[in-house]
This record gives sequence, structure tokens and C-alpha cells, in this order.
Amino acid sequence: MSVNDNNSQIIRQRLFTPPRTGDRIYKVVLFLWVLQLFEPARLLSYYVPLLGPLKWIPELLLYSTVFAWLISSRKKRGYPWFTAFIVLSLFGTGVALFGGNWGIARLINRQLLQYYLLALLSFTYINDEKKLALLFLMYFLYFFYYALWGIYSLKISPINPDVNPAARIIIPWHHQFDNRDGFGTAMGIGLAYCAYYYSISQRRTFRVLSGLSILLCIGGIVLSFARGVFIGMSITLLYIWYKSKRKIIGMLLLIVATGVVFVAVTFVSSGHNYWETMNTILTEGSSGGTGADRKTLWGWAWRVFLENPIIGVGTGNAGVKFVSVIPEDEILSHGYTKGKLWGRAIHCVPLTILADYGLIGAFIFAMLIVDFLRTNSRTRRVLYAMGGPNLHRPTTIIEENSTISRRYLVMSSAILACFVAFWVNALFYETLYSAFLWNLITMNRLLFVNVMAMREEQKALNE
Repeated sequence: MSVNDNNSQIIRQRLFTPPRTGDRIYKVVLFLWVLQLFEPARLLSYYVPLLGPLKWIPELLLYSTVFAWLISSRKKRGYPWFTAFIVLSLFGTGVALFGGNWGIARLINRQLLQYYLLALLSFTYINDEKKLALLFLMYFLYFFYYALWGIYSLKISPINPDVNPAARIIIPWHHQFDNRDGFGTAMGIGLAYCAYYYSISQRRTFRVLSGLSILLCIGGIVLSFARGVFIGMSITLLYIWYKSKRKIIGMLLLIVATGVVFVAVTFVSSGHNYWETMNTILTEGSSGGTGADRKTLWGWAWRVFLENPIIGVGTGNAGVKFVSVIPEDEILSHGYTKGKLWGRAIHCVPLTILADYGLIGAFIFAMLIVDFLRTNSRTRRVLYAMGGPNLHRPTTIIEENSTISRRYLVMSSAILACFVAFWVNALFYETLYSAFLWNLITMNRLLFVNVMAMREEQKALNE
């Protein structure tokens, strides 16, 4: 057997052999991802209140798995800047405690800690192509699943001509997608992800499902009636077209998306003019409606930051501090009362970071974002080096490895497009402490870890 044939056999065995039965913790980690993404415990407890204790199972299972991970002999992988942000959040809880309120901070820290621990488990146990591909598939099904719930919401919560459609409940059992801000943001990110996932779907079933998901996500964006989400969709589609190597196909996606928007508007705008709502982006801007509300909140958040510029006011505490920083007569003049203003979300992630954590927190968060972008860029550079200039035509390494390189490259681009979609929406909505950003950061790092391991293995085989 030649050296090349032997290398080919080793790589094929490494990349395409199912995980050994001894790797039981991996199966638990995968199940934890299912619980985090699809939240079956929350769904069951909503419709059957007696099952409320089920909501504790995902968290208890996570902590038990982390304990098993800590005492195992497996090599541990960390994430320094993610760890730094978790420490910052915990410190912010202490700041909030001394600032007079830390109830919101405790809830936020509990959720962020779960995202962080699941990330650490994933870095250790999702360590080959098949495992990572399964996570990518699960993330695709996540958007498909909630897009279907969005369509179903038209039955359980119809668009009433006499009621503002922006106030309707969309997915009543979900703590983030029950409102248009959270649901619309999810559909915007899902549109970006499904557009890329379509291109790597080899089976006809998945190509049909991913194509349908694109349509459903666009429909979900429309039925949210959210102006910021509409802006996010427009910018995301333009970004995908700009980054596309095949501009004609990218242009076709824009045309199809535009057509779907018009069809969806006709379908869901019963008694309401969707385009009139979107037109207020230009006619009202920040002078009326939610635009004026955000302008006021952003101005007050900036003043909260100026009062505490170094360490901020604490995790999730900016809205609480409004009532002590802003004079009561000014609060009343903008149509608020202290009771209604207390705890309000800022609806802008950059300002939330500044107000909650000050300049120190802004630096740590900025480094986390820089690390994300550098890691994503480095992943794609390594994949190009491994797969050659045309990843769809294997050149420098065996065919199986080149196919994986192309798949990884597409998913790296998908994660970056989702990141763009997130940040456009993050300028208008309070998404910092939701799962969107932290799942993208975890998946981006996870892809990077696997690509670096594949490169080192290839180097060892070539020596």
C-alpha cells in the first residue's frame, strides 16, 4: 500500500467513523443542545402546568454533565474572552447588588452561565466532522421549527384589524419569541443561516426543507411587523449578495425574497397595511412611535453611562437606574411614570454594554467580538489553504477532506452572515442576553477548533 493510500485510509477513518460507544458524554451534550434550542420542557410545562418542574431538568442535567467533564481525563478546552465576559457579568451582579437591585442580574447570569458551560462541553466533545455536521443540522432545524410556530401563531393569535399587530403574541410558551422583537430577530438570523445551509444540502429532502425554511423565515419577518427586523432583513440579503461568488445566484435570492415578501404581506396583512408600517421608518424616524421611544431611552442610557463610566451600573441594571438618574419631571414629560420606566430595556446592545458595564466592560466585549471576527477569518484562510483555490474541485488533499473543507467554509460564511444579521437587529432590540449571540460565538469557535485539529492532523500525515 502506498503512503498516499495509507494517508487516505487514516483520514477517512478519522473523519467518517461514528463516535465510539464509550463517548457517552457527547450524546448528553448533544441532548443538552436539543433542550437549549427547542426547549421542550418549557413547551410541555406551558400547556400542562403540572409539568412545571420539568423546566429544572435541562439545568440540572447541564451541571451534572459539567461535573462529569471536570473529573474526566479528556483534554479541556477553554475560551479566554468568553470566560472574561462571564467574569464581567458576575462582577456586574455584585455592582448591581450594591447599586440597590440585583434580581435581574441573577437571572441573566444564570442564563449566560448555561450558555458558557454548554460551550465548554461542546469544545471538548464535538470533535469530528460528523458531530459538528449534526450540530449544524440541529441549528438549521431550530429555525425551521420556530418558523412553523410563527405560521401557526396566525391561528392561535390571529391578526386582528382592530388591534396593533405589533402587540400580538407570536409563540406564547417561549420566553424570547413570544414578542415580535425576539421572534423577528430569530427569523432574520435564520434567513441568513438557511440561505447558506441550502448550498451544502446534498440530499434532496434537506434541499427542499432548507429552501422552504428560507421562505418561512421571510414570512416570519413580515408577520412580526417589526421595522428594525425589516431593515435587518434588507441589509442581510444585500450582504449575502455582496459576499456571493456567484452574483447572479445572489441576485436571484434577492428577487425571490422580494417576491416572497409581497406574497407574505398579502397573506398576513389582514386589515393592516404592512407597507404603511414600514414606511414610518422614513416618515417618522425618531420623531414618533417606537422610534421616539428608543431615542429617549438611548439618551437616558447614555446619561446613565456618564454617571458610572468605568464599571457601569451592573448587569441588567441600566433600566433600574433610569428612575434615580433621570429627574421625575423629565420622565413625566416623555409620557412615562417611574413605575413604567423602572427596568425598561434600552433596545440597543452597544448602549446596554456601556450602561451596564462601563468602559471596562466595553473593552472586554469588544475583544470578544474581535476574537470572533479574527477566528472566523482564520478558519476560512486555513480551509482555503487545505482545499486549494477551488474547494469544489479537490486539489492538494484527498477528496473526502476537500469536501469537508468546502462544507466548513460555507458554514463559516453562514455564521458570519448570521453575525451580521444579529448586529443589525441588535441596534434596535435588547438581544444581548438572549441565546442568539452566544450560540453564534460558540459555533464559530467550535468550527475553528475542529478546523485547526484537521490541519494539524494533515500536517502530521504529510510529514
